[in-house]
Amino acid sequence: MNHTASNPHPYTFADGEHTTDLPHRLTQLRAELNALLDLAADLDDDAYVARGNGFCDTKFSPDFVDSRIATLQTKIAEGEAALAR
Repeated sequence: MNHTASNPHPYTFADGEHTTDLPHRLTQLRAELNALLDLAADLDDDAYVARGNGFCDTKFSPDFVDSRIATLQTKIAEGEAALAR
């Protein structure tokens, strides 16, 4: 059975997060994923943040960003599979 954004669908993800509106939560997760993909591209381009003390550093750890991207991709795939049922 397919569900649409106008038909909320309760769901509990494997990580324990519960939502009462899976389509809406997937929209939020996709937006976060897209923002992180943009951030990862900026990090690849050596985007740095000045610290004010003469040193520059990345604002976000590339390892954290990559880990969060993988987590979101898995969670989105899980949610999409649940909607497809």
